[in-house]
Amino acid sequence: MRRLWGVRVKQYHYVASMTSSASGEPLTARRRVTVTVTGAEEGTQAAADASALANKGRVPVITCNDATLLDILPYPFGEEDEYELDCSVTEKPAGATYSWAGDELRRLTRTDSLEAKFDVPDIVTRNKAQLSRTYDYKVTLAAPGIDDVMEDVTITVQEREVICWVTPTMRLPLFAYTYTVDEGASDLELNTCTDGITSPGGGPYT
Repeated sequence: MRRLWGVRVKQYHYVASMTSSASGEPLTARRRVTVTVTGAEEGTQAAADASALANKGRVPVITCNDATLLDILPYPFGEEDEYELDCSVTEKPAGATYSWAGDELRRLTRTDSLEAKFDVPDIVTRNKAQLSRTYDYKVTLAAPGIDDVMEDVTITVQEREVICWVTPTMRLPLFAYTYTVDEGASDLELNTCTDGITSPGGGPYT
């Protein structure tokens, strides 16, 4: 029993021999063979120790770019959409693992990777003063032999619909922009966009 990378392992020693008479006289060559056996936990520790040695002197840096996205249209008009977070790492260490934390973590998939994906929501705007929503996340890189490295990223989701506001908290429904009436019918009182119209493009609207 001996230690390899600080881990206790078993070693078995053998002697392999080969005899040849190609030169007319029998010649025997012998070589010593060593077989090293580690258990699962010991093997994992040995790999971690090797990664720590390989990472010596490395200073990884994560860079993530914030993003502004348009939300998806409400069901049944819209389709599901995913956005891959724009993150990269320099001086990537051996044995690196990643984890994510933040707002509504359920919206992220592939959270064991630096390339996590964000499930774009329909933000359901019901207030003219709240036409966007932000989601803040933090990614952490961990690797043997180095301190954890962290980086923040913010995703801003904006309302994509053109919205007619009757008041700052009352909007005309999506299907209520067109009315059909019969000639000679009683007067129809229409709601108007007395508090303005909003959209990603900003108008102007009349």
